[in-house]
Order: sequence, then C-alpha cells, then structure tokens
Amino acid sequence: MKLVLLALLTIFAVACVEMDDDTGHLESRTLAQGYTPCNDFPNPESGVICHPNQYCAHQQNNWCHTGCLSNDNCSHDQLCVKNHGNIGECVAIDSMPDPNPVLEPGYTQCGDPAKPKRYAICQPSQYCYSDYFGDCSLGCLSEDNCTENQRCEKPEGENVGVCAAVEDDY
Repeated sequence: MKLVLLALLTIFAVACVEMDDDTGHLESRTLAQGYTPCNDFPNPESGVICHPNQYCAHQQNNWCHTGCLSNDNCSHDQLCVKNHGNIGECVAIDSMPDPNPVLEPGYTQCGDPAKPKRYAICQPSQYCYSDYFGDCSLGCLSEDNCTENQRCEKPEGENVGVCAAVEDDY
C-alpha cells in the first residue's frame, strides 16, 4: 500500500501523465499549470485530466470537481483562495486586493485582503462591523470613518456615532 501511495504521489509531483499519441503508443507529457491528472492508478491511460479550477475528487472514478485544493489546480495567473474548508476557488492574481491600499480620508479596510469574499473597503460614514466577515455598517467609531471635513459625534455612553460636518470659524 505504501508503494502504491508513493508512486501516486510521484505522478502528481511531476505532473506527467501517459497519453495516447493516436498511434497506439503511450508517451509522457508535462501538463500545463492548472491541469492535473485524475486517473485510476496503475492504469493512467484510463484516467482523465482535470482542467484549471478543478481538482480530482476521486482517483478511481476519475471525478473532477469545481474548485481547488492548492495552486496546482489553478492556471499560472491565478491563486487558490480558501475562505473556509479545504476546497477553494481559483482567483486571478490581479484581482486580489492590495493588502495596503492608499485610502482617501473616511475610507477604511475591513476584513482580510487575502480572502476576497471576506474583505471590504468601508465608505465614509461606515465602520467595520465584522472584521471576520468583512462587513461594514452605518455610523462611525472615530474620525477615521469620516471625511476630513467631518467629525464623529457620539451620544454620551454610545460606541457608535454619526459623521457630522465640521463648522468653520470665520
């Protein structure tokens, strides 16, 4: 059993698969990034190739399911992003949020930029209600949630206030 597992891991590590070249001869080719073999070891000729944003869910039945287990299941310009659980989705690298964006006054980050479904930029007059889920809510906790010509006014004893215009003294 250990020998079978070692051989299977070797096939995946090299990302090579035996393919029929239409002459009945098998040849070994390296698969492009994101394409992964899903075959019935030790008979790889009866297997299938999972496409980018798919992973091999069952080796013996050759089942490819949507999602990714690692970056190996994504194309060269994508990353496997897992929000929760073991299965993620392939997300374009250029669509990943900047972890340190330059924000105008009043705009604040909420959540984890590495998890796009749990990340938001809160608008002025909003604060980060849930950093875990990236949820914004109306109101302010401090002047950071207000524009530069506003201040956060909170009723006494309250944690959440409203952004109010700053009166100019002329």
